[in-house]
Amino acid sequence: MKKIVALALALALVTLAGCGGGGKTSGDGDAKAVTFSLLSAPASLDPATTVDGHSLMVETQLFNMLVDSDGGNSAEIRPDIATDWTVSDDGLTYTFQLRDDVYFHNGKLLTAGDVVYTFERVMVEPYTSYLAVMIDSVEAPDDTTFVAHLSYPFADFLTMIGGIYFGICCEEAITSGDDFMYHPVGTGPYKLDGDYVPGQSFRFVYNEDYYGEAPDIRQIDFRIQPNTNTAVISLQNGEVDFVPALTVNDISTVEGDGNLALYQAPSYTIHYVCFNKTGEPFSIQAVREAVNYAINKQDLLDGALNGVGAIANAPLNSLQMGYNEEIPFNEYDLEKAKAKLAEAGYPDGFSCRLMVNSNNAVSMKIAQIMQNELAQINVNVEVEQLEKATWSDNLDNVNFEMALGTLNWADTNNMVTYLYHSQGTFNWDHVYSNPEMDSMIEEASRILDAEERTELYQNIVALGHEELPIICLLFPNEIVGANKNISGIEIVDNCYFPVWKWTLNQ
Repeated sequence: MKKIVALALALALVTLAGCGGGGKTSGDGDAKAVTFSLLSAPASLDPATTVDGHSLMVETQLFNMLVDSDGGNSAEIRPDIATDWTVSDDGLTYTFQLRDDVYFHNGKLLTAGDVVYTFERVMVEPYTSYLAVMIDSVEAPDDTTFVAHLSYPFADFLTMIGGIYFGICCEEAITSGDDFMYHPVGTGPYKLDGDYVPGQSFRFVYNEDYYGEAPDIRQIDFRIQPNTNTAVISLQNGEVDFVPALTVNDISTVEGDGNLALYQAPSYTIHYVCFNKTGEPFSIQAVREAVNYAINKQDLLDGALNGVGAIANAPLNSLQMGYNEEIPFNEYDLEKAKAKLAEAGYPDGFSCRLMVNSNNAVSMKIAQIMQNELAQINVNVEVEQLEKATWSDNLDNVNFEMALGTLNWADTNNMVTYLYHSQGTFNWDHVYSNPEMDSMIEEASRILDAEERTELYQNIVALGHEELPIICLLFPNEIVGANKNISGIEIVDNCYFPVWKWTLNQ
């Protein structure tokens, strides 16, 4: 059985630098430009109205947060729009002093009023409100002071507000009537050039009013390439410079090309099975347990990932607080699976649909292997391959029977909240509702002692495994490929690639 590598090694950022000739210049003389390949079009460029990874990856270039926590992935907090901050002794009041030289892309000076508007919006938007449940109120005593009042202490508050969901937006731009999803106005080092039309290529250019250090790369072109093979060919031909979601099958191709660089590191991304539990058969826990026993996760790791990655026993791995090695990793046992089906009243099995995102090559392979394995217990699976947008809509509307999903959160509390809390965003049908689980998740977010929090999160994932609202399958490695002339690329998270920190060596 293969598990995640040791914690100390896994936490190290993977940084590779290249040098040599090549690279591109933009239409503005000698300004440097790179082309970014995306497997799917961002659903929105508004950080408060999206959860898909490609939207978050793109929005990172447009918006700044009060503090810098590597996109919400690090407990090391650095100033950004806020120059400094204080926390009250009871942990309930955070007071931030803001820079007075921050301008939005439309030329408007940022004030604390915009920060208040952003936070209040996060507090009510359906996709983000769960993130702000600990916030009681926010206020702006003056133009350069922002205060957040919490209902209870929240250990990861500063890390959380350094994530893109709390990207500071221009109130005037949102209330003016323009569709902010497609006409975003932030303060980041890049701004949208022209219009964003979903499904079409688009461009970001350097924001001349940016208050931070000017980036080496002044232009980012984005191309939508749903097929990974096409993206890799484009990378080899020099048509794109960065592909953020390679498969294990692409490793040898990229490594064998002297003009390219491969980046690889353990990831927080979990592949899992979710169920529509609003009715039978999947409302019956014994049925879900039967599915779990029928899946050989080692087969999934070898067949879908060529052995590159790790088997998941829970949504948390050794990179994260709450990792629990006591939970079994692979419970493959066909006799137990058949017994559980009989216990549930399905001794002859049943037929069902397994919905899968056809844009995700790993999910597609997992689906094929699962289909064959479940057939051994007379569960006849029809694999329903859907384009990402339709797959996502069906999840939102609980229009599925069984589905393969993915989720990436470095933050432990977000990961377990999304999946296990009764109001969790990825607890799609909200049928799974255990007051004990909700209470533990909420309590863990308030505890400041690391050992106590770790133990509580271990109990949370143990309860999740016992009740099995989802089946955790695999953690693939994060694999990206790039033009070797780009240096400074780091794998921190699959949605966080800050181009403004990169250098294009020409």
